[in-house]
Amino acid sequence: MKKKICFYAAISTCFILIIIYCNIKPTINKEDVTIEATLGLNTTGKSEYQKYCLDIKVIKSKKGILNIYPYFNGLKNLTFDSTDGNKFFVPENLGAGGENYIIAKKILRDNNFLINNDLPIVSYILPNEAGEYISRFYINSEKDLSEIENPLILCIYTERRFGKKLSWVKKIPITISSASK
Repeated sequence: MKKKICFYAAISTCFILIIIYCNIKPTINKEDVTIEATLGLNTTGKSEYQKYCLDIKVIKSKKGILNIYPYFNGLKNLTFDSTDGNKFFVPENLGAGGENYIIAKKILRDNNFLINNDLPIVSYILPNEAGEYISRFYINSEKDLSEIENPLILCIYTERRFGKKLSWVKKIPITISSASK
């Protein structure tokens, strides 16, 4: 009788653990993140050799580290000005690589955004803390503002909990502004 009780208790525990494991959710969801982005001519007086200015506003209602990938065909030399730190969130660096980079390239390629497969796409990382982050980037492009098609931001979140990979991607169109910045 004791063996049967132990057997059923073990089976029940396994089922409960499987149900819990299958229902693990990410710490932060797409709905917890709001993103707005505007691309316009750079008339700020900073990074004058860069043709355009990209402002990105991210609001996170929960903690979570996010990778932000600005992208449009013809994008070159995405930079920031460290003196913008008083007004804007300035990332520690811009980079390409890692697991989220592979996810971003696949999404861009699958949606016919990424024409040149060798073209690096760069991202920056937002800190773990919830809050509002406004960033300004300076960009060069061979294209005129009116020629830029379908610019977008990819926001990628990835975490591992109990050995399970939890991730999501949010695609946000960039608004093109004819007004100078």
